[in-house]
Amino acid sequence: SLFALVCEVMDAAGQWMEHGRTFLYESDFDENGLLSWIGTEGKTQDYTNPHTAGSVVVTPSSVWIGDAAGFIEHGAIGRDTCTDYVQGSTVSVQLAAGFTVTRYTLRHGWRSANGVLRYWNLEGSIDGVNYTVLRVHVNDTGLAATGFSTCSWDVDAEGQAFTHFRVHQTGANSYGSHELACAGLELYGHCGGGGGVAHGMIPAEGTMGEIAAAHAARVEQAEQARDQLEVAHAAEVAELTAAVELAQARLEAGRQRHVEALAEHDEVLANLRATADQAEEATVAFQTRVATEGLDRLEVAEVAEVLHLLGTPVPRAVLEAEEICGVVLARLTEPAMQSVLAIETLGARRRLANALKRLDNRQGFGQPATLAWTPEQVRDWLAEEGHAGFQAGFRREAIDGEVLLSLTDDDLKCIGVPTLGARTKLQAKIEGVKKRHYAGQVVGGGAAGAPGGGGGAFSEEQRLLVLEHVLQENTDLAARIAALTAEGGAAVAAAAPPPNFECPITTAIMEDPVVAMDGHTYEREAIATWFRQHDTSPLTRAVIPPTLVPNVNLRSQIASWRE
Repeated sequence: SLFALVCEVMDAAGQWMEHGRTFLYESDFDENGLLSWIGTEGKTQDYTNPHTAGSVVVTPSSVWIGDAAGFIEHGAIGRDTCTDYVQGSTVSVQLAAGFTVTRYTLRHGWRSANGVLRYWNLEGSIDGVNYTVLRVHVNDTGLAATGFSTCSWDVDAEGQAFTHFRVHQTGANSYGSHELACAGLELYGHCGGGGGVAHGMIPAEGTMGEIAAAHAARVEQAEQARDQLEVAHAAEVAELTAAVELAQARLEAGRQRHVEALAEHDEVLANLRATADQAEEATVAFQTRVATEGLDRLEVAEVAEVLHLLGTPVPRAVLEAEEICGVVLARLTEPAMQSVLAIETLGARRRLANALKRLDNRQGFGQPATLAWTPEQVRDWLAEEGHAGFQAGFRREAIDGEVLLSLTDDDLKCIGVPTLGARTKLQAKIEGVKKRHYAGQVVGGGAAGAPGGGGGAFSEEQRLLVLEHVLQENTDLAARIAALTAEGGAAVAAAAPPPNFECPITTAIMEDPVVAMDGHTYEREAIATWFRQHDTSPLTRAVIPPTLVPNVNLRSQIASWRE
């Protein structure tokens, strides 16, 4: 029967634990320990793991790697053996008779340096349920951080014998985890002692009924211990489940906060875009109003906006202190720009004066069709023409192509051209640039003859300028034109429409004039046809929206002229 088999196994183990036998330590895992003695049946045969032979019972709280026998292996070469990652893991050994331990040895359970025991207790019990702490280890580094390292410690059990011994891990191992890694255990001391029947051991003698009752009591105790382990395990699982649920709740809350933050960000971004669109629409509307009505009706605050759009910002406080409204701005002289508005360079003053003139003439904010040289290109031209000595003055006054074509003798003095002869020669070369530039526009629609020459529309004013130069060099042609003018030119001039009545695209007098976003006025049908194939201005070539605003004032002027 099973009971008979149990008794036979326990009797076989017990015969090697005769009362009073002593096991003395010489070195780690020598052949003098109790478990080695049991495994060799008193050194009468080759070693067999006592748990495998059934001489002792090894009970780990769990097994992750290896098996139960590996926890007490005596062989010189260990096997990787450890419990699961569970706090408070234990490995217990049940003997057949009481044993008083005076020293014990452990072997690290890994072939690597990871997970070495640092916090644990050696505990003894006579019933497998209630354990007595025999030695406490706190941050004990006796086991070296090497594979299958070994170490031994003395134990003071106060002469008491126990039938159960266990290693109880009480803190994290050297790797910071909770696997109990143990690949070997040996006990030293002597059989017998303060334990025995009085402490709940199975009696060595007695009737079969007494022995059976004792075994039944041990089974009941073991079952109780197992129930306690299950309760503890269930509690730990419940705790871990609660922790997981809490973590999931926090994760969901974090996701919700992320979604809300994104929604808030999108709302702010949408508001910013709407504000930017409104600001752009307000700017376009303001530019259109200035292009159609001119400067005279502007308030001081609007003057500040105009100057900002023209790239010459002036503090509003200065404008208010000097009471510079639109009427004043339209008549602002370059000396006043310097003294009142603190515009220091000649180039900046001249460009502003030209821009204000175009606005006052209802030509809008578009770029002028003039020589599109940068200040650097102007200075390069000076060097090419042998006037490199004047580059510093041109740099100081920020002279670009637009300003170059309008320089006077006084301007050249301001720039630093000292002598009349030098100024006259330089003006002659500037006149040559004018002729080449405007002639190039007449022939090919672009600039000619100098570094960085720019293109653009050819205005009536520029055509007249070219004609003036042609007449200066052809006196016969000038005389013939003068004669024709004397005879009937006055009548022709009186009948001719003003140039701004003509559409720049069709050159015909406009019926329905509208202002585009480049600030220029066109025949509605012509500019609408243009926008069906282009997204740029037909005059400035800049990209503009196809918004059109009726030019009521100009339509009224055309109607009056027709009458």
